Amino acid sequence: MSITGPRTLWDGIPVSVALEPEARREVADEFVEFSLDRFGSPDFERHTLSKREAFFDRYDAMAKPQWSGPLLDSSEFRALVTGAKPLDHADPLMSWLARATRTHVAEAWAVRHHLRTYPFSRAAVTGGRPSPLDLMTLQELYHTRMFVEVVRLFGLEFSLPAPPRALQVLIRLASRTVSHTSSSIATGIAEVIGSLATNALAHEAEELLVDHPATYEVVRTLVDEVFIDEIGHMTLALNTFDRRQRVGFRLAMPGALKALALTYYRGNRAGAAIVRRGYADFHLGLFPPQVLAQAFVPSVLLHSPRDGGAP
Repeated sequence: MSITGPRTLWDGIPVSVALEPEARREVADEFVEFSLDRFGSPDFERHTLSKREAFFDRYDAMAKPQWSGPLLDSSEFRALVTGAKPLDHADPLMSWLARATRTHVAEAWAVRHHLRTYPFSRAAVTGGRPSPLDLMTLQELYHTRMFVEVVRLFGLEFSLPAPPRALQVLIRLASRTVSHTSSSIATGIAEVIGSLATNALAHEAEELLVDHPATYEVVRTLVDEVFIDEIGHMTLALNTFDRRQRVGFRLAMPGALKALALTYYRGNRAGAAIVRRGYADFHLGLFPPQVLAQAFVPSVLLHSPRDGGAP
């Protein structure tokens, strides 16, 4: 499966560039302004964003396409999500749904663990200017619901299980050993992996649902909304790294990809390989133009040499 798609105007634009401190602060400020404009007013007590709530109001009111493909079994689906049944011999669509759900099982658990340990900033809670990390976290709280709605389109219902214990340990370890800012190395790694994994899932969905265009359009709407966040969070994190963090990121990323293969991608070597290949050829042109057009992309990237490559 190709994950690069046709050539676009974004080809070769790097995902990050080395910036001086003042320019890094400008990227962070640009992200806050973008987020407040695109997602609306944040409510940090209720964990809501006004325009995201409006998005779901519209979604709930719209007529959903009736799934006309093969009947999918909820018990088999849950076994695939939890790892009780290997993905190797699963129906391709069921495998895709299970892998998409696994992604957001891990993310949902990580975000809630983060909030229990490091709540929103005092400034955000008291009505002051939120930090980039405050807004990133609030945006990510919606991702679970997005993928619950995707699964429901196929007649499946489930409650989110906890991620595998090994993955929980990795999340806790990262939480204890890094600074808690939008530009931490762990944040950058998580957002890069999330963007690459979502890109692979999005391209695969297009192929799997070619005979079900009405369902695909709704799936794409939901997945794109998550994808917009992932791209913005990735470009924010990587473009607010200082020199030491850029070096640390490059050193840590290969180990992170190996750990991912042993945890989230356990039993799915093809998926791990897709993410590795995406990182090896890393530039904004990898990602769908309709997503990039709506996502936060620091203006400094648009004037950078088109040489691509990892940070």
